[in-house]
Amino acid sequence: MEQFQKRLVDHMKASEISFEQLLSFTPQEGKIFLGGLRALLVDAGALGTLRKALVDTVGFDHARRLYGQCGYACGFQEAGALRDKVAFASDNEWLLAGPLLHTRKGHVLSEPIEFRVDRAQTSLLVKARWKNSYEAEQHLRLFGQSQEPVCWHLCGYASGWASAVFGAKVLCVETRCAAQGHPDCLIEVRPLPAWDEPTRLAASWLEDPEARKNASLLDDLAESLKASRAAERRSRDELRAIMDSSADMIWIRDPKTAQILDINKVALARLGYRREDVLEKPVGMFLADQADLYLIERTATTAMREGSAYASTVLKTSAGTTIEVEWRAAPIEYGKRRALLVVTRDIGRAMEERRFATMMYQAFKRSNDVMFYCDRNGVILDVNDAFAQHYGFSRDEAIGQTPRILRSSHSTNDLYRRMWSGLLDPNKGYWRGEMINRAKDGREIPLFLTITTVRDPGGEIIGYMSNAIDLTEQKALQGRVAHSEALAVIGEMAAVMAHEIRNPLGSIVMASNQLGAGDLSAEDRAMVLKVLRTESQRLNESLSNFLAYARPREVRLSRADLNAVVGEICNIVQTNGELLKDIDISVALDPQLQPFPMDADQIRQVLWNIVLNAIQALGGRGKLTVETGRDSEHAFFRVKDTGPGIPAGTLSSIFKPFHTTKPQGTGLGLAVADRIIKAHGGAIEVTSRPGDGACFTVRLPSIGE
Repeated sequence: MEQFQKRLVDHMKASEISFEQLLSFTPQEGKIFLGGLRALLVDAGALGTLRKALVDTVGFDHARRLYGQCGYACGFQEAGALRDKVAFASDNEWLLAGPLLHTRKGHVLSEPIEFRVDRAQTSLLVKARWKNSYEAEQHLRLFGQSQEPVCWHLCGYASGWASAVFGAKVLCVETRCAAQGHPDCLIEVRPLPAWDEPTRLAASWLEDPEARKNASLLDDLAESLKASRAAERRSRDELRAIMDSSADMIWIRDPKTAQILDINKVALARLGYRREDVLEKPVGMFLADQADLYLIERTATTAMREGSAYASTVLKTSAGTTIEVEWRAAPIEYGKRRALLVVTRDIGRAMEERRFATMMYQAFKRSNDVMFYCDRNGVILDVNDAFAQHYGFSRDEAIGQTPRILRSSHSTNDLYRRMWSGLLDPNKGYWRGEMINRAKDGREIPLFLTITTVRDPGGEIIGYMSNAIDLTEQKALQGRVAHSEALAVIGEMAAVMAHEIRNPLGSIVMASNQLGAGDLSAEDRAMVLKVLRTESQRLNESLSNFLAYARPREVRLSRADLNAVVGEICNIVQTNGELLKDIDISVALDPQLQPFPMDADQIRQVLWNIVLNAIQALGGRGKLTVETGRDSEHAFFRVKDTGPGIPAGTLSSIFKPFHTTKPQGTGLGLAVADRIIKAHGGAIEVTSRPGDGACFTVRLPSIGE
């Protein structure tokens, strides 16, 4: 004690202080004193447990503030108490005693780097290295690696000690920490005004030393706890609302115990559990294969270390069914603890759709049909192998082009108008028909083409799919068959022609001989001349029908009025009493029918043939009705009679060449009519019942009205 008193007088240096002389034990009273202040010997692990309890209760921010305030109070009081006991040689020695006392007490090994204090110049700067910080060790043990420095109490202590020495507010800032993964901690101590504004704001807990002496940490703790709990409730409610609004399965789990802390409604519904069934249960209860537990825990470890992690696994529902999922985990602050947010997305449907899409694309690529896909602007995005083989364009040459590279001279503007009408119609959305396209080398390729409009779920057009069947071989086969049929028809035609020409020709020769005799009466002479006229006309009609069938004229389309054509033919019939006799004819023309492209001369011939057949079937008595109209994309004219009708056995043969039920006739009238209408892209429909007349309806495409 005498030695201690002598050093007081001799103005001691910090390094000369005897820690043992400052420390006194009074076991009879159960007390320990350090520099006159009561001290405690506490296990570092116990302090760590207290830290975790405080963090779990009030959160990291409030715990940091409370530890800083407590450390400041301890440092400020101990600096003053030691100054009362020891006469330091200088303020530097007094300041240096603080880290030495820290080291002697076992809190941290403090190695000074730079110490400088000058009250007169209001200058203070301390830089030091801390090793073996008990706070960093306990934080790593209980919370794992931190994103920020954690030596809150030690920094508060250094701030309080330096403030007592300097006589003004001083702040100690930890610039790096062993809890962040560094080998040691580094600190700097400066007067509070010397720090930048963000640092000063972060140290709002720093108060005047005298005020800190009287501050109630319990009051601070109570207020912090109240605010923390309210904030925690708000935070959890907000997090729950966000989780429940998600379409994915989400839960929050403890990163160490794997217990489920919270779970959203979608996960409960998909997995078939109630909330109380799963809370605080291990997440392994959801796994279809427990062998995946190692993978899931490795994912959790990676997420806590690196910030996120991914895995895929299979979950099992309460009913025993499985769900293939993508599992993503990320660390979050959940109340007062670190937790893992796990988002699981059902990828079973997506995987199935991906497999189906792959299968469909392979079918597209390998199909024998010629296929390509365009975007909504008609730009080719992809072609299949058959496209390249048929047209000679490589995939790279075709992509980025438009289908115009395939257009031939056979593709008319009218064809394209009809095509786009079908494609853009939301109730139809396709076009189907025959086309002739042109290959890269100029070859013409006949195709049966189907183009389908592709729409998104909202109904917007996103592209077009073209699928074509090459008709080259089919057309060649049809040509050979047609050639054979033509030869057969020629033979049949020759026989019919011989019969149809021989009979009128024989009558003409006989009448000519009679006229040549010169002994005919006036009445007989008139009769012979009539035979000549009738048989000549018959011969001319037969030859005209033969020529019309054997050498059909090309269709010449121009805009014409179907009502006018029908009216013209009906007027001719109505003014021919010899032809009409006692037949009552009725005409009904649709006033809404507009002109459209047709070959008016050929349509006139078709109508005449059908009307003439009806008149002949009526035999001079009955009713004949002719009318026009339109439906959908067709205009039509209809011829109905009240004659004996067409026998059921012959109805299917009436359009065959040379088929006739009349004593005289070539059987080519309806065959010629059928050929003309088909060349127009139309059709003839026939309905008839024996004894109830017949009805012929001729339909013509009227697109472009």
